[in-house]
Amino acid sequence: MKGTSTDPGSDDLTLTWLWGDGASDNLVSLVNPPATDPDPSPSIQPRNVTATKSHAYPAACLSTLTFTGQDDDGGSAFDTAAVITTGNALRARNQAYWMGEYDGRAPNQFMPAQRACLLSVASFMSAVYGPLTEAQAYAILSSGSPQPRPLVSQQLLAAWLNFANGSYDLATPVDTNGDWKTDSTFGAAMARAEAVCNNPASTRNQLLSQVDVLLRFNVRDGG
Repeated sequence: MKGTSTDPGSDDLTLTWLWGDGASDNLVSLVNPPATDPDPSPSIQPRNVTATKSHAYPAACLSTLTFTGQDDDGGSAFDTAAVITTGNALRARNQAYWMGEYDGRAPNQFMPAQRACLLSVASFMSAVYGPLTEAQAYAILSSGSPQPRPLVSQQLLAAWLNFANGSYDLATPVDTNGDWKTDSTFGAAMARAEAVCNNPASTRNQLLSQVDVLLRFNVRDGG
């Protein structure tokens, strides 16, 4: 991740990356190396320092990266960015599988922290849901309502959990009309499905059409 810090004075700068998973990196840039800048500074040398650090996240999750630039006089500024890390699953899972993961009963494939992380990714990516608790996710996935909008909601959440787990990325080619030929990408198809779900004027047939599309994603690998 590239970070830039500017300073109008002639200060030593410390650039810090807090990766959001407990790890951090920093870099100190001296204005006149190898000496450190005294207080008060003996010269005026405006700074513009850019550096790049990389980080490998250990698991699928939503993390908040914080980048800070601080000068030797105590002045500082920071910025944040959301970082999405997805898993490496090869198999898509259906709504019933994910319902079982979030039903609160053992056995589960994922540990509680892993389930929370997958759900944080799904919630962040979706335009339908806000941040979801596990209980809220289970309520969506286990809804027995025959109405089309809850059915779309179920399949959307299952599809985003598959994304978080690594079964799809946004650019994955998908078949949306059942002719066994890819005609869209996962990201584009999900955007269309969520637009239909969020539109209060969507008809029953429009909603059920999106259920069919999403089911093709979620049952792609048979379970």
